[in-house]
Amino acid sequence: DAKPLLAAISAEALRSIEFIELQALISLADMDLPCSAILRGRLRKIVAGLVDSLPLTVEQWDGRWRATAWGLRIDTLGHAGSRLLWDLLGVGEAPTEFQKRARLKIEAVLRAELAALGEPPSQASGRKQP
Repeated sequence: DAKPLLAAISAEALRSIEFIELQALISLADMDLPCSAILRGRLRKIVAGLVDSLPLTVEQWDGRWRATAWGLRIDTLGHAGSRLLWDLLGVGEAPTEFQKRARLKIEAVLRAELAALGEPPSQASGRKQP
């Protein structure tokens, strides 16, 4: 049972939320923690600030936004942060049927790559097989 561990991670995240590094916040926001809503709320403020700093015209693309983005010192916004970004930019989720087709195509490519490496195909989805 992972509940005690997740509760402990959640409690520590809440205790240190003012000091937590952004990449750690992003990773924690992607987990199913008891405090996920709070973590995602904090991440939303950061992503909203990033969106607010986007240049509105071609002339405004003078390097300042790039410096702002690089200054975050992160590798990814994670799943939750990326979804927040797309929502704030007005980009909705892809239709379910498209998502299913895309997942099947991605899994097929992964299976082919794993086969070329001599790995078992059950690893293609990234999930453990029973």
